[in-house]
Amino acid sequence: MPRKKLNVASDCPGHRDELVAKLEEVDRIIRVEIRREVASVSRDTFASSRVACLMRARADVQSAITSLLGASH
Repeated sequence: MPRKKLNVASDCPGHRDELVAKLEEVDRIIRVEIRREVASVSRDTFASSRVACLMRARADVQSAITSLLGASH
């Protein structure tokens, strides 16, 4: 039996908007954590691996937001 492809983002615009809003909140939290981590590292020290992980996570969140917004067009 063929599977039906689910496209929740385009099938339910309200749901998509809610997801985008939540992802934007996650993005804001990640930015705060990046600033906090950078402020705690001395100038003679390389950025922590935590900063690198946070930056990758932020890139993933931004990509998800872009994908959801792209699904609306």
